[in-house]
Amino acid sequence: MGRKRLVQQDLENGRLIIPFPEKSLVCEQHYYLALPTGRMLPKVDAFVTWLKAQT
Repeated sequence: MGRKRLVQQDLENGRLIIPFPEKSLVCEQHYYLALPTGRMLPKVDAFVTWLKAQT
């Protein structure tokens, strides 16, 4: 089992297979980012900006 996004390349290269293609699960997990109020270090600010762009 694995998130398709994380194993897609291995599926395409034949390193992994989907043994039961008619069976798949939708996972509705969410992630939260907790930050202190006020100024952030530039590295943290850059990471937060990058992370928000990924959604």
